Amino acid sequence: MMALAACSNTKESNVVQNEKLYQQAIANYDLTTAKLALNQILLADSNNIEYKDSLCRLYIQGGNYDGGIRLAEQLINSKNADKKLLELTGVAYQQVGKADEAESIFNQLWSESKNYKYLYQIMVLQYEKGNQQGFDSLSSGILKDVETDSTMAQTTIDFPGPVTGIAQLVPIKAATQFLIGKNAYDREQNLRKAIEYYQYSIQTYDTFEMARYYLTEIARMQQGGR
Repeated sequence: MMALAACSNTKESNVVQNEKLYQQAIANYDLTTAKLALNQILLADSNNIEYKDSLCRLYIQGGNYDGGIRLAEQLINSKNADKKLLELTGVAYQQVGKADEAESIFNQLWSESKNYKYLYQIMVLQYEKGNQQGFDSLSSGILKDVETDSTMAQTTIDFPGPVTGIAQLVPIKAATQFLIGKNAYDREQNLRKAIEYYQYSIQTYDTFEMARYYLTEIARMQQGGR
Protein backbone atom coordinates (compact mmCIF):
# COMPACT_ATOMS: atom_id res chain seq x y z
CA MET A 1 0.00 0.00 0.00
CA MET A 2 2.79 2.42 0.90
CA ALA A 3 4.49 1.72 -2.43
CA LEU A 4 1.26 2.49 -4.31
CA ALA A 5 0.80 5.70 -2.34
CA ALA A 6 4.36 6.78 -3.08
CA CYS A 7 3.83 6.09 -6.78
CA SER A 8 0.62 8.10 -6.77
CA ASN A 9 2.27 11.01 -5.00
CA THR A 10 5.14 11.00 -7.51
CA LYS A 11 2.67 11.00 -10.39
CA GLU A 12 0.74 13.93 -8.92
CA SER A 13 3.99 15.78 -8.27
CA ASN A 14 5.08 15.31 -11.89
CA VAL A 15 1.74 16.66 -13.11
CA VAL A 16 2.04 19.71 -10.87
CA GLN A 17 5.61 20.37 -12.03
CA ASN A 18 4.66 20.06 -15.67
CA GLU A 19 1.65 22.32 -15.16
CA LYS A 20 4.02 24.96 -13.79
CA LEU A 21 6.40 24.38 -16.69
CA TYR A 22 3.53 24.78 -19.15
CA GLN A 23 2.38 28.06 -17.61
CA GLN A 24 5.93 29.42 -17.61
CA ALA A 25 6.49 28.36 -21.22
CA ILE A 26 3.27 30.06 -22.36
CA ALA A 27 4.26 33.22 -20.49
CA ASN A 28 7.60 33.16 -22.30
CA TYR A 29 6.03 32.34 -25.71
CA ASP A 30 8.05 29.10 -25.71
CA LEU A 31 5.59 26.87 -27.55
CA THR A 32 8.03 23.99 -27.97
CA THR A 33 8.43 23.63 -24.21
CA ALA A 34 4.69 24.18 -23.72
CA LYS A 35 3.90 21.22 -26.00
CA LEU A 36 6.49 19.08 -24.20
CA ALA A 37 4.95 19.90 -20.82
CA LEU A 38 1.44 19.13 -22.06
CA ASN A 39 2.56 15.77 -23.44
CA GLN A 40 4.10 14.93 -20.06
CA ILE A 41 0.85 15.85 -18.31
CA LEU A 42 -1.17 13.67 -20.68
CA LEU A 43 1.21 10.76 -20.18
CA ALA A 44 0.29 10.91 -16.51
CA ASP A 45 -3.40 11.72 -17.06
CA SER A 46 -4.63 10.88 -20.56
CA ASN A 47 -8.18 11.95 -19.67
CA ASN A 48 -7.29 15.52 -18.80
CA ILE A 49 -9.67 17.37 -21.13
CA GLU A 50 -8.31 20.86 -20.48
CA TYR A 51 -4.72 20.07 -21.39
CA LYS A 52 -5.65 17.77 -24.27
CA ASP A 53 -7.61 20.70 -25.70
CA SER A 54 -4.64 23.05 -25.21
CA LEU A 55 -2.21 20.66 -26.88
CA CYS A 56 -4.62 20.11 -29.77
CA ARG A 57 -4.81 23.86 -30.43
CA LEU A 58 -1.04 24.30 -30.21
CA TYR A 59 -0.51 21.47 -32.68
CA ILE A 60 -2.96 22.84 -35.24
CA GLN A 61 -1.84 26.45 -34.89
CA GLY A 62 1.78 25.30 -35.21
CA GLY A 63 1.12 23.32 -38.39
CA ASN A 64 1.10 19.80 -36.88
CA TYR A 65 -2.31 19.10 -38.39
CA ASP A 66 -2.23 15.31 -38.10
CA GLY A 67 -1.38 15.44 -34.40
CA GLY A 68 -4.02 18.10 -33.83
CA ILE A 69 -6.68 16.13 -35.69
CA ARG A 70 -5.99 13.00 -33.64
CA LEU A 71 -6.58 14.88 -30.39
CA ALA A 72 -9.47 16.91 -31.81
CA GLU A 73 -11.32 13.76 -32.85
CA GLN A 74 -11.02 12.44 -29.30
CA LEU A 75 -12.45 15.69 -27.93
CA ILE A 76 -15.24 15.82 -30.52
CA ASN A 77 -16.24 12.19 -29.91
CA SER A 78 -16.43 12.84 -26.17
CA LYS A 79 -18.51 16.02 -26.74
CA ASN A 80 -15.75 18.24 -25.34
CA ALA A 81 -15.06 20.45 -28.37
CA ASP A 82 -16.21 24.06 -28.40
CA LYS A 83 -16.89 26.17 -31.50
CA LYS A 84 -13.32 27.46 -31.80
CA LEU A 85 -11.85 23.97 -31.60
CA LEU A 86 -14.29 22.74 -34.24
CA GLU A 87 -13.23 25.63 -36.46
CA LEU A 88 -9.54 24.78 -36.01
CA THR A 89 -10.30 21.12 -36.74
CA GLY A 90 -12.07 22.09 -39.96
CA VAL A 91 -9.00 24.09 -41.01
CA ALA A 92 -6.72 21.16 -40.12
CA TYR A 93 -8.80 18.74 -42.20
CA GLN A 94 -8.63 21.23 -45.05
CA GLN A 95 -4.85 21.50 -44.79
CA VAL A 96 -4.34 17.73 -45.02
CA GLY A 97 -6.71 17.38 -47.97
CA LYS A 98 -9.67 15.89 -46.13
CA ALA A 99 -12.19 18.19 -47.79
CA ASP A 100 -15.29 16.12 -46.98
CA GLU A 101 -14.43 16.02 -43.26
CA ALA A 102 -13.72 19.76 -43.31
CA GLU A 103 -17.00 20.46 -45.06
CA SER A 104 -18.90 18.43 -42.48
CA ILE A 105 -17.36 20.53 -39.68
CA PHE A 106 -18.10 23.86 -41.37
CA ASN A 107 -21.62 22.79 -42.28
CA GLN A 108 -22.22 22.05 -38.60
CA LEU A 109 -20.78 25.41 -37.55
CA TRP A 110 -22.85 27.24 -40.17
CA SER A 111 -26.02 25.41 -39.16
CA GLU A 112 -25.51 26.18 -35.47
CA SER A 113 -24.28 29.78 -35.69
CA LYS A 114 -25.31 31.22 -39.08
CA ASN A 115 -21.99 33.04 -39.05
CA TYR A 116 -21.28 33.93 -42.65
CA LYS A 117 -17.56 33.24 -42.36
CA TYR A 118 -18.44 29.54 -42.20
CA LEU A 119 -20.60 29.81 -45.32
CA TYR A 120 -17.62 31.40 -47.05
CA GLN A 121 -15.42 28.52 -45.94
CA ILE A 122 -17.92 26.01 -47.36
CA MET A 123 -17.68 27.91 -50.65
CA VAL A 124 -13.86 27.67 -50.52
CA LEU A 125 -14.15 23.92 -50.08
CA GLN A 126 -16.32 23.64 -53.19
CA TYR A 127 -13.57 25.43 -55.09
CA GLU A 128 -10.90 23.12 -53.65
CA LYS A 129 -12.98 20.02 -54.48
CA GLY A 130 -13.57 21.22 -58.03
CA ASN A 131 -17.34 21.29 -57.47
CA GLN A 132 -18.10 24.00 -60.02
CA GLN A 133 -21.87 23.86 -59.61
CA GLY A 134 -21.67 24.11 -55.83
CA PHE A 135 -19.10 26.90 -56.04
CA ASP A 136 -21.14 28.91 -58.54
CA SER A 137 -24.28 28.55 -56.46
CA LEU A 138 -22.67 29.65 -53.20
CA SER A 139 -20.57 32.48 -54.66
CA SER A 140 -23.47 34.00 -56.60
CA GLY A 141 -25.71 33.63 -53.55
CA ILE A 142 -23.23 35.49 -51.34
CA LEU A 143 -22.79 38.32 -53.85
CA LYS A 144 -26.56 38.68 -54.14
CA ASP A 145 -27.36 38.52 -50.42
CA VAL A 146 -24.50 40.77 -49.30
CA GLU A 147 -26.20 43.72 -50.99
CA THR A 148 -29.21 43.53 -48.67
CA ASP A 149 -27.87 41.74 -45.56
CA SER A 150 -25.94 44.18 -43.38
CA THR A 151 -24.64 41.42 -41.12
CA MET A 152 -23.15 39.59 -44.07
CA ALA A 153 -21.72 42.83 -45.46
CA GLN A 154 -19.87 43.40 -42.17
CA THR A 155 -18.42 39.88 -42.10
CA THR A 156 -14.67 39.77 -42.73
CA ILE A 157 -12.40 36.96 -43.88
CA ASP A 158 -8.75 36.49 -42.85
CA PHE A 159 -6.38 36.79 -45.80
CA PRO A 160 -2.59 36.49 -45.49
CA GLY A 161 -0.59 39.29 -47.05
CA PRO A 162 1.56 37.75 -49.82
CA VAL A 163 4.10 40.58 -49.58
CA THR A 164 3.93 41.93 -46.03
CA GLY A 165 2.95 38.64 -44.40
CA ILE A 166 0.46 40.58 -42.30
CA ALA A 167 -3.05 39.15 -42.22
CA GLN A 168 -5.84 41.35 -43.55
CA LEU A 169 -9.50 41.30 -42.57
CA VAL A 170 -11.20 41.46 -45.95
CA PRO A 171 -14.96 42.09 -46.39
CA ILE A 172 -16.73 38.92 -47.48
CA LYS A 173 -17.89 40.54 -50.73
CA ALA A 174 -14.32 41.34 -51.81
CA ALA A 175 -13.11 37.92 -50.65
CA THR A 176 -15.82 36.20 -52.71
CA GLN A 177 -15.05 38.29 -55.79
CA PHE A 178 -11.39 37.38 -55.42
CA LEU A 179 -12.18 33.67 -55.17
CA ILE A 180 -14.41 33.84 -58.26
CA GLY A 181 -11.43 35.35 -60.05
CA LYS A 182 -9.12 32.62 -58.77
CA ASN A 183 -11.60 29.95 -59.80
CA ALA A 184 -11.83 31.53 -63.27
CA TYR A 185 -8.05 31.44 -63.58
CA ASP A 186 -7.39 28.00 -62.05
CA ARG A 187 -10.46 26.01 -63.08
CA GLU A 188 -12.07 27.76 -66.04
CA GLN A 189 -8.86 28.95 -67.74
CA ASN A 190 -10.65 32.26 -68.30
CA LEU A 191 -8.03 34.98 -67.89
CA ARG A 192 -10.35 37.86 -68.79
CA LYS A 193 -12.88 36.84 -66.15
CA ALA A 194 -10.13 36.35 -63.58
CA ILE A 195 -8.76 39.86 -64.13
CA GLU A 196 -12.27 41.31 -64.06
CA TYR A 197 -13.11 39.78 -60.69
CA TYR A 198 -9.73 40.61 -59.15
CA GLN A 199 -10.45 44.21 -60.16
CA TYR A 200 -13.95 44.01 -58.70
CA SER A 201 -12.49 42.82 -55.39
CA ILE A 202 -10.12 45.79 -55.30
CA GLN A 203 -12.97 48.18 -56.09
CA THR A 204 -14.79 46.71 -53.10
CA TYR A 205 -11.72 46.78 -50.82
CA ASP A 206 -9.05 49.10 -52.14
CA THR A 207 -6.18 47.84 -49.95
CA PHE A 208 -6.77 44.16 -50.78
CA GLU A 209 -3.15 43.03 -50.92
CA MET A 210 -3.74 39.50 -52.24
CA ALA A 211 -5.89 40.66 -55.16
CA ARG A 212 -3.34 43.32 -56.13
CA TYR A 213 -0.58 40.72 -55.95
CA TYR A 214 -2.42 38.35 -58.32
CA LEU A 215 -3.06 41.16 -60.81
CA THR A 216 0.60 42.11 -60.70
CA GLU A 217 1.65 38.51 -61.34
CA ILE A 218 -0.73 38.27 -64.33
CA ALA A 219 0.69 41.52 -65.75
CA ARG A 220 4.24 40.16 -65.39
CA MET A 221 3.22 36.92 -67.10
CA GLN A 222 1.66 38.78 -69.99
CA GLN A 223 4.68 41.03 -70.42
CA GLY A 224 7.00 38.03 -70.33
CA GLY A 225 4.99 36.33 -73.06
CA ARG A 226 5.44 39.21 -75.50
